[in-house]
Amino acid sequence: MKNFYKEDYDEIEGAIYFLADCIREEKRTSKPLMLHSLRVGLRLMEDGQPKDVVIAGLLHDVLEDTKCTQGELEKGFGQEAAKLVEQCSFRPEREDLLRLSNTKTYEQEWMKEFNNWEGYGKEALLIKAADILDNGFLLVQIEDSAHRKNFIWKHREFVRRFNSRLKGERIFKELKIRVAKYK
Repeated sequence: MKNFYKEDYDEIEGAIYFLADCIREEKRTSKPLMLHSLRVGLRLMEDGQPKDVVIAGLLHDVLEDTKCTQGELEKGFGQEAAKLVEQCSFRPEREDLLRLSNTKTYEQEWMKEFNNWEGYGKEALLIKAADILDNGFLLVQIEDSAHRKNFIWKHREFVRRFNSRLKGERIFKELKIRVAKYK
C-alpha cells in the first residue's frame, strides 16, 4: 500500500463522508452503493494508486446513482478526480445498454462504449477494472440466461480489449483470473 501524507488521508476520508452524504440525500439504485464504492476505492488504495484515483474509485458511481453534479466533484476534490469520476460514470443517454436483451445488439452497443473508453487514461481503466471486479459477485444472482451471457461477454470483452494497456497491473491480473472462471 502506498504511503500517503496526512492531508491525502484527510481528502480520502472527506470523499467517504461526501459519498455517504450523496447516498443519504438521494440514491437512485437498489445496489449496495456504499459498500460497493468503499470496496472499489479501498482496492485501489491497497494497490498503491495515487490519491486522485482512490478518491475517484470511491466516488465512481455518484454521478449516475445520486444527484451529485460534476461541479460539486470539482469543487470538493479537484479537476483530476472529477474527470476520472466522469469517465467512469455511465452516461444517462446510454441507460438503454442496461435493458438490452438481444445479445447481438447488446454486444454492438457495448463495443461503442468500449471504443469511447479507448481514449481514457490508464487510471480510469483501472477504476473500471476494480468496479468490474467488485461487480463480479452479481453473476450468481443472474437467473436469466441471456442477461447472464451478456454479463459474461461484457467482462470478457473488457479483459480482451484492455489487456495490452493493463496487463501488468495487479487489479487487472485479479480481474483476468476471476473472469476466466466465469461459467
